Amino acid sequence: MKQNICLVGMMGSGKTTIGKELAQKLNMYFIDIDELIEYEFGNITELFEKHGEPYFRYLETKELKRVSSFENTVIASGGGAVLKQENINYMKEGCVVIFLDVSASEIVERIRYQCGNRPILKDFSIHKVKKLLNDRYNLYIKAADIVIKCDGLNKAQIIENIEKELVKAFL
Repeated sequence: MKQNICLVGMMGSGKTTIGKELAQKLNMYFIDIDELIEYEFGNITELFEKHGEPYFRYLETKELKRVSSFENTVIASGGGAVLKQENINYMKEGCVVIFLDVSASEIVERIRYQCGNRPILKDFSIHKVKKLLNDRYNLYIKAADIVIKCDGLNKAQIIENIEKELVKAFL
């Protein structure tokens, strides 16, 4: 049986927020890949500006490889982690992968105030979010063992739905 849970989805889908609460509720550890990269290598926006997206994606893969072998951990992946098959492989090896499926319009509402902290959304618009979501959607679905529709739900409802799906998956 897989030891970890890995949350995938667009930026603003709630991977960190839901991940922290889910980990606490399930008595698991929590790791956010973006926070880990920032802790070890510096600010993500600066990494993008100085070294470009390929370097950031290299760091993301390196950290996913490392933490996917941990035990009893909820992992919040980066929004673009599914862009590399290698990352999906690491996630699927040791994790139940859960896609937090959120519409572009809800993502925009959730991250409107955080726009400056998201390098890939520097030129923030609903059109850019829709394009990113369209480009990545099938990759999220392909990576996922479980898909959780999140639009219109609060944190408690999302976590309850995750728990129900985990029970179904392991009965």
